[in-house]
Amino acid sequence: MTDERGDLTALLTGEIDALRRNWQTLRQSLGHWDLKRLEQSRSRIVPIVADLSDNWELFALDAAAEEAQIRATLASPDYAAALEAALEAAGVPFSGEFPEYMLPPYKLTIQTENGEARLSLGRRSERSSELEPGTLANWVRVRYQRVTSRRFNANALMRDLLDCYRMAFAIQYPEQVREEMQKPADRAGLAVPLQLIYQLLTLRATSRQEYPRQFFLYDLGLLTELPELVYRDYRFELGFARNLGVTMVIVDSQGREQRYSSLTVHKEATE
Repeated sequence: MTDERGDLTALLTGEIDALRRNWQTLRQSLGHWDLKRLEQSRSRIVPIVADLSDNWELFALDAAAEEAQIRATLASPDYAAALEAALEAAGVPFSGEFPEYMLPPYKLTIQTENGEARLSLGRRSERSSELEPGTLANWVRVRYQRVTSRRFNANALMRDLLDCYRMAFAIQYPEQVREEMQKPADRAGLAVPLQLIYQLLTLRATSRQEYPRQFFLYDLGLLTELPELVYRDYRFELGFARNLGVTMVIVDSQGREQRYSSLTVHKEATE
């Protein structure tokens, strides 16, 4: 922003504030039949409106020139360099080249022609139209750190998954539960939907706020990096489905995508 436009912006702000104050006084005066204050406020508004119109035209011309400069910068290699420097300064590790960057578990896509950035985790994404490098880098940093800075406890997660699996099993296979009267986690080879597992994990609205879906997807991605998914004497198996509509796109810490739709828990044989 130039000094001249800064001064003009301050002037316009003052005129708009003065117009608002006198407009409110004028409306109150009409309602109270206060002809003296009515005439005073009206006499003040007329020159403010005239000056505001002239100053706005000057501001609009200068703003249009700066907008053109912004658009030119977005279309030049300078923008990519500035954005990458801002991401590094914000402490966000990334790879790839403009306009697509990988910052596992996220993917950042810049669409300068549409004037927006998209931060995706699997099929879910957030968008921002604020493309100034520092502003955008900070927007990315907040979301990246929110997911990746959490302490990951594989055993605690598998314990929770086991509890939800048992509840989900009873919902999915009520006949088996009634007929056999056995714990669902002791039954092998019966899958339950991951979407149902997540719903059970976050039954309360506050739980869903504290553990949003992107946390769940990232934690599942971290689980897949373990050499084996075993908790006590239970083995966990993530499965696939032909219906892509029920799959979850899971991204691990290396940015690798995998699609899963179900969870099966097997009781390991004991000697």
